[in-house]
Amino acid sequence: MKRSIIVTIITLVLFTGCALRSSKIELDKLDIEGLAGDLAEIDTQQIIANTDGLFGELTESKITTYLTGVSIKEYFANEEDLDTFIAIMADLFREAGLRKNRIRKYEIGEVKIEPNGVIAHVEVTYRGYYYLIWSAKVRQVITLHKEEGTWYVKMPKRPIID
Repeated sequence: MKRSIIVTIITLVLFTGCALRSSKIELDKLDIEGLAGDLAEIDTQQIIANTDGLFGELTESKITTYLTGVSIKEYFANEEDLDTFIAIMADLFREAGLRKNRIRKYEIGEVKIEPNGVIAHVEVTYRGYYYLIWSAKVRQVITLHKEEGTWYVKMPKRPIID
């Protein structure tokens, strides 16, 4: 009896460990030269503040609810970009197996501003619960566009995931 319980537990742990997935796309694979200078430093601070604000609002919030959409609306230039972001994030959450479509914690990585000074890429890593105590990690690049001095999130129609 004890032997079958132990075998069942080991099988469950192995199966769950093999089923964990991690999606990632990293900035160094984009081959983008960064913008240099004081202007870049100010823009980088604004970009980090916007990204931090966006993912701060998303932490422990269900991505597909109306209230979440209202709370993150200020980070997008228009309604279409907001809807695209929510659809892509919900799809990524399902792909990664994140329970309840929620981010548990996040970390902002590298920021690169393209030489034109109006497009930036931010590497964001976030975790969500996969099953009870196990979590899934997703790493992706968020693109921001500068419009009239403000940085807004602009997601591609479908991000590239390794």
